[in-house]
Amino acid sequence: MNGKARRMAAVCVAVCVSAAPGAMAQAGAASRAAAKEVIEALGRRGAAQGVEATAAAMARAGGEAAVRETMERAVAEGGGALGARIAALVERHGVEGLLAVRSAPAGAARAVVDAVEAMPSDLVRPALAALAREGEGPALAALVARTGKDALEAAALQPGVGAGLVASLGEDGVRLARALSPGQAISAARHAESIAALPASERAGVTRLLLAQPARMAAFLDKHPRFFLIAGAGAVFLANSEKFLGGAAEMVIGPDGKPVLLQPEGWLERAVVKPALAWLLPVAAVLLMAWGGLRLGFVLLRERSRLHRVG
Repeated sequence: MNGKARRMAAVCVAVCVSAAPGAMAQAGAASRAAAKEVIEALGRRGAAQGVEATAAAMARAGGEAAVRETMERAVAEGGGALGARIAALVERHGVEGLLAVRSAPAGAARAVVDAVEAMPSDLVRPALAALAREGEGPALAALVARTGKDALEAAALQPGVGAGLVASLGEDGVRLARALSPGQAISAARHAESIAALPASERAGVTRLLLAQPARMAAFLDKHPRFFLIAGAGAVFLANSEKFLGGAAEMVIGPDGKPVLLQPEGWLERAVVKPALAWLLPVAAVLLMAWGGLRLGFVLLRERSRLHRVG
């Protein structure tokens, strides 16, 4: 590097260093302003309910220091505009709006706010509650950052299990969260990881059956909690799904370790043949005994007649 180039580099470094305090000051001012807006929003929401409500909201928020720390992270990620959006969330929905953002890992605050703002109005509160829920919020926020708003919708529709469906099954999990009842979603979520591990065609087939026949599939999954953990079980199930769902088939593991279809007696046998045999067999036995008696009587009569002739 020649002397002129070194001087130019030195000037650039000096400019950057001199500009850094100003930029940091601007960022600090923006985060302080955003934190102030959030604290005031919490105060306004609590004012109608009294001092205790305001104090409770601030306690849930972790106090002023925690609010400032959350807003510093958010402003560092998305500037003052993101800070203003968070303050607006808190204004509309209370401390849950702040807790939802706090749950977000580094770099995910904007994605969380985008997703919340995109929620249908009736899902905003359950979505915020899911993000704010201890033990669930951070993982859900990270999932939203990776996959988008549909993961948050699933979590709002199916509290406690929607996010797991999406984490395991992706878009299929979103469709299931939208279509299933809460109880059915719980059944599906228990098996989500084993269904996700199936070959693609089997996974798609099982998902289609869950969407088409959710009640029957949920009942089957509850009755067979480890079914899809068995290698090859998916293919056997899909080839005989109506028999399995109707209770006309079971599966056993053969000597070679592969699943084998076992078909117990069918409906016709249970409903018609067995009841018929239950009364036909005794009747047949009586008729047989009567026939035998008549036969024996005829033989005795014939023998007596023969003896009479001889005598």
